[in-house]
Amino acid sequence: MEVRNATLTDEPAASVRFVLGNSVTTARDRLESWLRDRGAPAARVDDVILASSELMTNARWHGGGPVQVECQVDDERIALAVTNQADPSDVPDPGDWSQPRDPLAPSGRGLGIVKALADRAVVDRSDHRLSIRTEFRL
Repeated sequence: MEVRNATLTDEPAASVRFVLGNSVTTARDRLESWLRDRGAPAARVDDVILASSELMTNARWHGGGPVQVECQVDDERIALAVTNQADPSDVPDPGDWSQPRDPLAPSGRGLGIVKALADRAVVDRSDHRLSIRTEFRL
């Protein structure tokens, strides 16, 4: 895990970047501790952690290759990006995240949860790489 340390008032931004290991739970817990240690507001940390769990799980479940997670925090926002190797056409644009593709399916609601929590979401598509970037205002 690569970490650049800062508190919310020390530097313009603090960042952490890591490759998801075998456990989404472990990654989520480490990310939560890192955000809390930087003094991020508890309510927004909860939002980021739920969104990160959804995005990491989706990347692990639907994608291939390593899953990269990056988070930055400054006085104004928390930015979270989850990137993996995937077919970029498999993920709808954020404007379509409110409704699951199949309302009767037992899954497919994670991106809607992310959209409800984040102030901004962007899908970056490139050659077999997919990155979902989110921002949470403080």
